[in-house]
Amino acid sequence: MTKEISGRARRLAQGASATVIGAAVVILLLWAANIFASPANIAMPNPLAPPDTASPQGTFFSLRTEVTTGARIITAAFEEHIRSPGLFESEATRDAAATAKAHLARAVRCLDLSNIAPANREKYGTERVLMLGEVLERLPPIAEADFAGAAERGQWTVPNTEIRIAKMASGPRAGEFLFTAETVERIPQFYEMLRARSDADRFDFYQFYSLSPGDLMPPKWYGWVRTWPSWLLTEFGDQAVWQWLGYGLTLLLFAAASAALFAFTRGKTLRRFLPDSIRRLPAPLGILIGAALAQAMIDELNITGAPYAIAHVALVAARYMSAAWLAAVVLLSLADWTASASGLRPRSIDAGMLRLALRMLGIAAGAGILAYGASELGLPLVGIVAGLGVGGLAIALAAQPTIENFIGGVMIYADRPVRVGDFCKFGDISGTVEEIGIRSTRIRAADRSLITIPNGDFSKQRLVNTDRRDRLVVTGRVGLRYGTTRAQLNEILGETAKFFAQHPLIEGNASTLRLIEFGALSLDLELIARLTTRNKDDLAALREEILLQIAGIVEKAGTGLAERA
Repeated sequence: MTKEISGRARRLAQGASATVIGAAVVILLLWAANIFASPANIAMPNPLAPPDTASPQGTFFSLRTEVTTGARIITAAFEEHIRSPGLFESEATRDAAATAKAHLARAVRCLDLSNIAPANREKYGTERVLMLGEVLERLPPIAEADFAGAAERGQWTVPNTEIRIAKMASGPRAGEFLFTAETVERIPQFYEMLRARSDADRFDFYQFYSLSPGDLMPPKWYGWVRTWPSWLLTEFGDQAVWQWLGYGLTLLLFAAASAALFAFTRGKTLRRFLPDSIRRLPAPLGILIGAALAQAMIDELNITGAPYAIAHVALVAARYMSAAWLAAVVLLSLADWTASASGLRPRSIDAGMLRLALRMLGIAAGAGILAYGASELGLPLVGIVAGLGVGGLAIALAAQPTIENFIGGVMIYADRPVRVGDFCKFGDISGTVEEIGIRSTRIRAADRSLITIPNGDFSKQRLVNTDRRDRLVVTGRVGLRYGTTRAQLNEILGETAKFFAQHPLIEGNASTLRLIEFGALSLDLELIARLTTRNKDDLAALREEILLQIAGIVEKAGTGLAERA
């Protein structure tokens, strides 16, 4: 029985989730259809004309007129818009909404929003002018005489209120009269105070705006929402209950989807089928798309006030962080692909420097995206840059050995004293270079042990690269026993010279066997055989061939090699 109940509950939850997700998809599709609809016409004499902010009187009446006009246009078009057939708004409705938005945009220009983050100004300004419009409608009428001397004083306060208009002293709007930043911040407080004392039957355009979805003009599906149970339409905290449910569900789905995508891309399943360069892409790309969709959903729900500001800041931050992450991942993947396409060895310094350059470019691109996002959120970039400078200095001091090794790697890359695969000697160590990294170089010794040397130390060594010789040389000494006659010695030297001249891999003119010393126990001959090949694999075989040939020539001459002490 318990299993049956849990199974039913699970199926019910799955069905509810599918219904909610389906509804969200439909809403997003309708929203997208509105986005790509034909542009609307703005029915204003001059939609680009700014409001009159040259005096307190001009600012006051400009805001009041623009808000009243915009609200009247939306109110007149709304009922016909909801009742009209079809899923999408008509051309007349789009024109009315565009005209109303233009009026409200001009009203927003009467506010000092310098303290508001650029990312929030449009929504914040619209909410504030609608609330302020309702406040001014509830106040006693303002006469022309109330503005006497206000322009000369540089400020004006609405009689018997704390609503203040002041002349901007600096900034791009210096000289204009605007509702002060302090007034703009307190508008919700003024609105709530007057709303509580107003007639309950009085039409409140801001309340209509905040409890309906869409961007100012509610979408067609709002007619369906108004048929829902009354408890879902009840106002709670400046939002309808159904808006709160949609708000919470949207953020929950975004967080859950982001976490699931992140975990999935880090799991073992993708590692078996996708290379790292591709496997790193879905997480930031998915979060970026998910944040954009969540933002679109919250905009369509028309969440207002602090809940909107919190969600908007979080989603904007998520978008810019995921975009910075995506830029870094794309450039790192590009480095891996370029190194592979260019035929570079994965562990070579060329591939390492290519990865480092594109990785630094990715970091720079990500930092630029984050800086722009921070400015959109209103963060003080000067303080951030200063903090990064101090933090960077501390990191640089702590990472001095790492920086030294990095510079050593750059020097090895620039001078190229060795490459991967070269056999080199330094100090009492010799071996084949296996990898030249950004921090260290790895060398495989003759006994197959792996030697790791920091690049800072390796670049200071006296390196002998035997693989860079333009010619291979076989050198040594041949000792003839005393008793060897002059004729035998001349025969040995002559036959050896003939052998050098006739051998295809020996430079005859540059190779010699000469008497250099009367030693204590032997006549010492110096052997210098310069080879025409650069293949080090041929060196040992040619050395053996040369020594055996000389031993045969000595034996044929009737003498012998001296015995060693």
